[in-house]
Amino acid sequence: GLSYTLHYTYSRNLGDDGTTRSAFAVPAAVSSNGMALAGNNRADRSLTATDIPENLNIYGVDELPFGKGHIGGDNFLVRNLLGGWALSGIFSYYSGTPLQIVGSGCTTPSQGTCMPDLNPNFHGSVRMNGSWGKGITAAHLNAIQYINPQAFQSPAAFALPQSAIAAGATPITKIGDAPRSAVLGLRNPGKYNLDMSLRRSFNITPERVKFIFQVDCTDVTNKTTFGGINVTWSPASTVLGQVSSVSGNRDFQFSGRVNF
Repeated sequence: GLSYTLHYTYSRNLGDDGTTRSAFAVPAAVSSNGMALAGNNRADRSLTATDIPENLNIYGVDELPFGKGHIGGDNFLVRNLLGGWALSGIFSYYSGTPLQIVGSGCTTPSQGTCMPDLNPNFHGSVRMNGSWGKGITAAHLNAIQYINPQAFQSPAAFALPQSAIAAGATPITKIGDAPRSAVLGLRNPGKYNLDMSLRRSFNITPERVKFIFQVDCTDVTNKTTFGGINVTWSPASTVLGQVSSVSGNRDFQFSGRVNF
């Protein structure tokens, strides 16, 4: 009485779309699809913002083994109370997408989006204060910082000769060396969800008229998933890694209908 389908995908999504270092425009750059770009997207080819390494889906129906011809078939109560029920469900899981840390401090040759440098003197995990969402409530989502800003530093600048410094020249900022995406393994939280239904058909007449009762439950485990993680870094950042959104809400629905 059990039928099910399992589908699993392991993948890697590479591209030059999404966050780019707009502060370092290279007008001659061309993307992988041949389109001219205003910035150096091609130089930032890496994991895309939609890269999901693992995606698992399981769904199926199980006719519960009670009642006539099954467990307790000789018992009046078992046949009438437990017999004929079918349990179905859909379970899904997918990995978190890469975080794309962007920085400030790229002021020359132009202002815009850039990536910070990795701090060579930083040791340990870039994550801090536990797992995503630990210790916060829905009323104070942004109360805790989960990414350590000390793991990054402002991009260095090219050294200028004394004559240029005396003339008031502004140092040219180098391109930050942090990867465009998934820097230091940073990713959004993964997510899983379980939806289930319980259903039984009752005969009103021997063949034609039936009453069908069904209970549906979405997000059975009431799993909370945090999102909206702040990815903007600055030397004195107090918001990098803060959470700004939450999803997940268990919900029941009861229904009955007559088929004829």
